[in-house]
Amino acid sequence: MFFSSLNKVFDFIEQNLHDDISINSLGNILGTNEDTLKRIFTLICGMSIAEYIKKRRLTICVTDLKTMPVIDVAVKYGYNSQAGFSRAFKEFHGILPSEVKKNSQAKLNALLPFKFSDEVQFLNRNYQIIEQEEKTFCGECVECNFVDIFSVVNKKWKQILKDKNPEKYYGIIEYLDSNQVRYWFCLPEEKGKAKITLPKGQFLVLDFDDENKVPHFSKFIYQEFANRINRKLKRHFDVEIYEKDKITLMFSLV
Repeated sequence: MFFSSLNKVFDFIEQNLHDDISINSLGNILGTNEDTLKRIFTLICGMSIAEYIKKRRLTICVTDLKTMPVIDVAVKYGYNSQAGFSRAFKEFHGILPSEVKKNSQAKLNALLPFKFSDEVQFLNRNYQIIEQEEKTFCGECVECNFVDIFSVVNKKWKQILKDKNPEKYYGIIEYLDSNQVRYWFCLPEEKGKAKITLPKGQFLVLDFDDENKVPHFSKFIYQEFANRINRKLKRHFDVEIYEKDKITLMFSLV
């Protein structure tokens, strides 16, 4: 019951990120006074309510920077001056908002909304939005139902990589419809029997480090992450780039 009430606090914050948020109003939702709410929030979440709200605003404001002047974005998210907004933005993202407007591939940070079940469910993760030029890959492919894709793919990769140790290789998910996909196995140093062309477009790009959890992570990106950074994904192409020390995941943006 307590966590359910705390989730209502998070929901209220999320619905009012463009407005003034009264700590007293949040306390009323939880059924406690401001001081108690502040102590509970900091103890459980590891940051103050003010810091949480600030980081959520700095996460979602990035989309507005694409179409609005910096000063207008600053005012929209409660800053009295462009200078104050720019300082806070750089502290969180590592770059100035003006640099985001100039560089569509700038690496940015994100704080997702907290949500409680039996534990806190949230993620801080760096990401990029890139403009990908048209690119052609060679490889072999299999078609399968989306539900079965990861078991089919894992088995096939083991066969392909059995006697090989490539420094980099690519997996590309091509969505045929809502249920069927075509998965491409592409090794750069080899000429495949077939070709797939990745069209020019925008992609959400994130680094990951656990091959066994790629399916879970990809599901999380579609269901939570993209929405919380105010971006929309389309099931067109997903790209997995495997290297020695990391995995890079790319998701088609609308």
